[in-house]
Amino acid sequence: MTRDEEAILAANRKEVYLSAISALERGFRNIEQQVPKPEEVKFGNYSRFRYPNQEIEAAIFLKLARLISLVKTLDLLLDHGRVQELCILQRSVEETNEDILFLSLAITENDRTPKHDQFLSEFWTEDYTDPDDPIRSRIPKGYSRGNVRSYINRALKQPDPSTMDQIGRSIYEMYSGFLHGSAPHIFELFDENTQVFRSDGIKGSMRLIDYILDAQNSFYRSLLSLQCTIKAFGLAELLDEVKSDIDTFVLAIGKADLLRDPK
Repeated sequence: MTRDEEAILAANRKEVYLSAISALERGFRNIEQQVPKPEEVKFGNYSRFRYPNQEIEAAIFLKLARLISLVKTLDLLLDHGRVQELCILQRSVEETNEDILFLSLAITENDRTPKHDQFLSEFWTEDYTDPDDPIRSRIPKGYSRGNVRSYINRALKQPDPSTMDQIGRSIYEMYSGFLHGSAPHIFELFDENTQVFRSDGIKGSMRLIDYILDAQNSFYRSLLSLQCTIKAFGLAELLDEVKSDIDTFVLAIGKADLLRDPK
């Protein structure tokens, strides 16, 4: 494929991505109707909204809410060519997609493990034991990403789960370079034509094409996360609609080989 052909593809992605966002939002609002509203609770001298029952379904729903917000922001960053921020956010999108699949499989496969219990315990834990004295009451967090990825690849019965673990880790580490600001990733801001660093993003640069096309992976996996959430909630009446949305998306990006029913 020539660079001009790639540019045409990238120009058509805006409508495709907006359609995916619309499908995600529509599915999310349908699921939201099945979830009780958060309740106001006291934390020291403050009030916050929380779920009184910290069920696994509520955790999945909260992760989905985060995912929808992240994906909408991806689209905004693409519009402005903000590739540094885009890739930082894509790491968050990948993490959230993994979390949704990890938790959803515990329900759909009837396979809740101690790993899920540990994950949920850390997920629901407040940042401070004493919100009125945050300096002296921090709660350490940091559930292993490797545990999440390992469980997913084996629950899905991947033919070579170890290789899939390595692929997932490689993608994660690539995006981490943008998050932590390693030199090779910062150089993506350098404009070879003007010989300056583009602190306002690389909109108008041919290199933006690569980022626009790469973003399709995040949108696709987010649609799959919506499908997994719907399955976990037992909302069979919504499955046909989201499957149709996924099929429409993969055909629009020219990936007909993805027309399958993921577990």
